[in-house]
Amino acid sequence: MGRFFDVNNSVWSFVGKIFDAFVLHLMWVLCCLPVVTAGPSTAALYYALIKDVRDEEGHYVRAFFKSFRTNLRQGMIIGVPDTALGVLFFFMVRFYLFLPGDAVGSPAANYLVLLPVIPYIFLNRYLFPYLGIFSDTVPNLVKGSFYMMMRNFGKTLVMSTLTVGFYFLVVYFELWPILIFGYGIPAYFNSWLLSKAFDPLIRRIRQKEEEKMGTEAEGL
Repeated sequence: MGRFFDVNNSVWSFVGKIFDAFVLHLMWVLCCLPVVTAGPSTAALYYALIKDVRDEEGHYVRAFFKSFRTNLRQGMIIGVPDTALGVLFFFMVRFYLFLPGDAVGSPAANYLVLLPVIPYIFLNRYLFPYLGIFSDTVPNLVKGSFYMMMRNFGKTLVMSTLTVGFYFLVVYFELWPILIFGYGIPAYFNSWLLSKAFDPLIRRIRQKEEEKMGTEAEGL
């Protein structure tokens, strides 16, 4: 019984991380309010969550705002068109899902219109987390995200299913109280997979930084 109340117990550690995700979700909502800042806010959310998953930094709210400030410009450049495209796809899905089967061609033809939504969902599992973790140009961020999406396709499917499934269940079964945690729940679990996916690249970058520091030290 005493072990259950131990703060180092794995159960309480998990509960603590869920609480971190809830707090970071609130920060994400706050910083998304201007709408045009949804991109850097999402990048900051994943930056802080991945740090939390990897136990690399204790002040996750501070980490969130650090990433938000650092990636504000690039996040807006990517985020504004991405958000506009997401809104367009959202209304497309709603429109076609509620059409009668014979309203616009065959049902199969109707669903073909929605095919572009799939790569959009897949790519977005990496785009803003990639921005949060790595510093690069916008074209390289998009190319890097696409590479990670294809290289980790199994993880991509799991994360996409988790994210889409979460919101489908909330809307279909009208589980509105769950939205209090909102995006933080799927984002937290996605961060475990993203941490695994990004790990080889993170190690490679750190190795290069250590080699660079070693070279500079030798030159002194």
